[in-house]
Amino acid sequence: MKKTSKIAAMAAAMALAATLAVPSMMMSASAATENTVTITSEQGTSSAKTHSYKAYKIFGGEVADSQLKNITFGGSDFSAFLTALKADTTIGSDFTSVTDVAGVAAQLATYTNDSAEAKAFAKFVAMNTDKVAAAVESSTTEGSENTIPLTTDGYYVIIEDVPADTQTDFAITSYILAQYDASEGADINAKSTVPTVDKQVLDETDDAEEGSTDGWGETADHAINETFQFKLIGTLTADAKYDDYLSYKMVFHDTLNKGITYDGGVAATVKFGTGDARTLTIAAEKIVSSTDATTGVTTLTITIDDLKAALTGTEKLSDGAVVTITYNAHLNADAALTAGNAVANTGYDNVNGVYLEYSNNPNYTGSGTPSTGNTPNDHVWVFTYSVDNVKKKDSTSGDNLAGAKFKLFTTKTAGTGSDPDTYSGEVKLIDNNDGTYTVANQTATTGFVTEMVSAATTGIFNIKGLDTGTYYLVETEAPSGYKVADTVEVVISATHAETDTTGSAAQVTMEAATKNMSNTVVDTSGSTLPSTGGMGTKLFIVCGSLTAAAAGIYLVSKKRAKDETEE
Repeated sequence: MKKTSKIAAMAAAMALAATLAVPSMMMSASAATENTVTITSEQGTSSAKTHSYKAYKIFGGEVADSQLKNITFGGSDFSAFLTALKADTTIGSDFTSVTDVAGVAAQLATYTNDSAEAKAFAKFVAMNTDKVAAAVESSTTEGSENTIPLTTDGYYVIIEDVPADTQTDFAITSYILAQYDASEGADINAKSTVPTVDKQVLDETDDAEEGSTDGWGETADHAINETFQFKLIGTLTADAKYDDYLSYKMVFHDTLNKGITYDGGVAATVKFGTGDARTLTIAAEKIVSSTDATTGVTTLTITIDDLKAALTGTEKLSDGAVVTITYNAHLNADAALTAGNAVANTGYDNVNGVYLEYSNNPNYTGSGTPSTGNTPNDHVWVFTYSVDNVKKKDSTSGDNLAGAKFKLFTTKTAGTGSDPDTYSGEVKLIDNNDGTYTVANQTATTGFVTEMVSAATTGIFNIKGLDTGTYYLVETEAPSGYKVADTVEVVISATHAETDTTGSAAQVTMEAATKNMSNTVVDTSGSTLPSTGGMGTKLFIVCGSLTAAAAGIYLVSKKRAKDETEE
């Protein structure tokens, strides 16, 4: 009777220890294959990941009535196993007085389900596999399914090998400790959990992509040299497996292509479970940016060595966590341009993305280099626009005309009566000295111009890097012998969005309201008198009046002189 009780206690203890497997692990004998353990691994966005497992027998015996009887140690030297167990700094003190297999079982029976002690025992076994039976490696791998041939009953620890190379969207399975009946075999669904990452870009609310209520989205459009923000979001969904990690590392690997400049201003918050978001302090040395001198590509890495260190009070990583990082950036002169009144343009040059490196081995003990995995990349796109202009003589097919001066304004005030329209909000520009002008930082106090001049020979004065909106192209001075052209109203109106579910493409579409993004501006030759109502007309009238008056005086004087002669 005493022996039976000990066997029952051992079975109960092992049943408790079996919960150290992934919580969603399911074992089904009815669908299983005799003498075979089949492990189906699922995690991340795809289940077809390469996994490799080894099974170690800790205790042997015979399964009867769902209990393991006639228990024996699975290895060849129980004494060495017990000595190592007692010496373990985490769990060893629990086994100080144990002398045999039954004593180990009795102590295990005191542990509660999923307790820290039970997990520590499982981890000890995994760290001392040299003291138990030799492993039987996974014999076949097909997609996400592994099979291990096990022909004897017992309690086994199933351990996943840490891959030599980091795999995308991959996490290691927690240790699996379970009773096994070889006559029925076993099916195990081993589900590992990985985080996700999302990158967003901020746009003006009334100009953001469809569905955005706060300006954040996968696409945006901005003027060159206009400051905007990117946001990186790392999310851990609530899952008990995260509590198995000794520490949890997160590294955001962000990439900005040559058309985007990183401006710093990193700010971070963290939210655990249903709690409120709060500031997450990241040391300056953990924020590293570098720009490749050849390609112009900037890489930005932001490292959180241990997210668990930010936990306070009763918070747990298993409750879920959201880490949000924002920083400033702007488009530069290398930004790709959407030009002309095109129906649709696909933009890739201003694409940039992020992936998240994360702890992916819940069984890591703290020695050596921890294993990490990577999420797939997530991308965003930033569009900007150009207005192409050429100055012509007398007609749209005439020769190019150099020296005409123009300004670009953002606001028009309609004139009343005979008063002309007026314009304000001059757009500050950078003269590229090649007939093109790039939008400058509108808060700049130096280093910009507000007047464009049509280039010699070509007559062009193209404007690069405008945001959506309405602009007014005003000729302020025509070359000698030519009249100034009428003001051109330029309207840039567009929608933009990510175009597939994989985050690898986006498109910008010019809306019907768009007009005059490509202009041929004609100056006609002839009289250079300004139009009616101008100062020139007034001067002409005054001069004419004076001339007429002088002629009248002359005639009157001449008549008087004649009359005096006749007298």
